Amino acid sequence: EIRREELPRFWAAIECPVLLVFARESRVNQRQDAAQFFKDARTVFIDDAGHWLRHDHPAATLDALQPFFADEEGRGRS
Repeated sequence: EIRREELPRFWAAIECPVLLVFARESRVNQRQDAAQFFKDARTVFIDDAGHWLRHDHPAATLDALQPFFADEEGRGRS
């Protein structure tokens, strides 16, 4: 089991781009400063969504994901 304080060390080793999607109204303890530990991370917040943001706001979740994957697809072709 990885302890919470160990996470940044593991995150720093991730080489691929990362999209962090946070629900603004979540009561779950989210590490909103996580992006600083990744080599290439983007953060998106979904308003009026709780912990189950994919269920609460599926369209907003897709709106956050699609540009990220479109950008990464374009990177792979260059």
